[in-house]
Amino acid sequence: MFDSNMRTEAIPERVYSLCQILKNGKLEEKELRSLVEPPKESTSYFGMVRDAAKQLSLINYDEDSKQLELVADEEDVASFSDFRRYVNRNIEKLSSGQFYKTVQIYMYNSDNLFKIEKDLQSVSKLVGVINEFDGTVNLNEENMRAWRFWATFLGFGYLHDMFFLPNAATFLKDIIKNSSIEKEKAYTIDEFIAMLHPSINICLSQENESSRRMNLALSNAFRTLNDLGIIELKTVNDRSDEWNMTNMNLHPFSSIITDVVYKGE
Repeated sequence: MFDSNMRTEAIPERVYSLCQILKNGKLEEKELRSLVEPPKESTSYFGMVRDAAKQLSLINYDEDSKQLELVADEEDVASFSDFRRYVNRNIEKLSSGQFYKTVQIYMYNSDNLFKIEKDLQSVSKLVGVINEFDGTVNLNEENMRAWRFWATFLGFGYLHDMFFLPNAATFLKDIIKNSSIEKEKAYTIDEFIAMLHPSINICLSQENESSRRMNLALSNAFRTLNDLGIIELKTVNDRSDEWNMTNMNLHPFSSIITDVVYKGE
């Protein structure tokens, strides 16, 4: 699923539901299948949901009992939001797979891909463009549709009429919470970004970090969290360590930021 062949059947809701069932104890695969996949369903998707949960290190097959068991902490799947934060906290473990690489390509090139997708209005053509960035991704149309479900759930953007709007605000909020960043403490943006590594790697290329430039998805993320009061952006004049955001003339922070204060939710 996350490694080489993303499938639309293994949506976040189904993976989460499987974990909720296993919170009550181990189950044989046949019994778990009957609970996850009702008999009247015309398509079979249990295997893909199970494999996705395994790849996320949520469940495991107990060789002794011949049963599937929940191995993630119950608090990590206590709610749908907790489940999302768990995956985002462990996102780097997926770094060699198709899902991670596709997110990375889209985030790094979100300024251009956003315009391309809007102009093309075609999933197949967008897939072709992404494959040109990295031939090892081997995306097809179904992979891309599955990617959109998970990328939206994990907070890399929003889906509107199957059109992906790059805005990594929810992902950024999660990794800030998972970091050692302190509330009400002012950080330079250099310091703030440094404390979000390695999780921020999926959104920010080394080249952009070195040149202090934010792509569209990350610029939207910082502005959104500022507008929600979760962070406070600042611009101090005559600083050499300022960062350039994708330009948005009507926003108070239209292009330059130098400092960030984490306010909390």
